[in-house]
Amino acid sequence: MTPPASTFDARDPYARVASWYEPLLGWPLRSMREAVVALCREAVVGRMVDLCCGTGRQLALLRAAGVRAYGADVSAAMLSQGQGGDIVRAHGGALPFADDAFDLSLVSLALHEMDREVADAVLCEALRVAPQVLLAEYRMAERNIDLPAALFVHVPERIAGGAHYRNFRAFMRAGGVEGLVARHGLSVVRRERLWAGAGALVLARRPS
Repeated sequence: MTPPASTFDARDPYARVASWYEPLLGWPLRSMREAVVALCREAVVGRMVDLCCGTGRQLALLRAAGVRAYGADVSAAMLSQGQGGDIVRAHGGALPFADDAFDLSLVSLALHEMDREVADAVLCEALRVAPQVLLAEYRMAERNIDLPAALFVHVPERIAGGAHYRNFRAFMRAGGVEGLVARHGLSVVRRERLWAGAGALVLARRPS
C-alpha cells in the first residue's frame, strides 16, 4: 500500500551532490550498470522503467543497447543533469503510470537509503506498474571471502551520514536485498553477484 504523499520528504537530499555524482561515482557504478544492461538484453525486455533513476545515466546506457527505457525520480537536482531523457519527476512511491504499463521495473541502490515504510511503498509501486522488478542492492555476506567488500561498503554509506546511514544499517539488519525480497514474497527468477559479493542483482516476480 502506498502511504500518503505527506509521509514523503519533499526536500531534495541530492541538491548539493548532483553536479559531482557522475564524476565521482560513475566509474564505481559502471560494472553494475553494465550488468543491468546485459540482463535486460538477455531477458528481451520490451518496455521498462528505472525508478529513482537519478541522473539518468543508466537509462542512456539501456537505450544505447536498444532497450525501451523510461525513468522517474523525485530529485530535481539529479534530473537537471539530463543524461537520460524520457524521465518524469515523481516519487517512486506514487508513480503516474498505469498498472502493468511496463514489462520490468528497475530500482538500483535506492531502497537501502530510505525509511522502511517508504522503501516498501516504492517496491510495491514498482510491482504495480510491472510484473517483474530488477533490484540492484546490497546483500549480506554469504562467505568469508565476501566480508572485505561487505565491510568496505560501510565507508561511502557512513560518509553519506545521518538518516542515510541509519537506514542502510537497518536495511542490512533486515537481511539486505534478500531479506527485502523474502519479506515481499517475491519469486526470484535470477540472481547475480555484484561488487565482489557485497551486492546482488536480483530479478524477481511479484506474488501471484
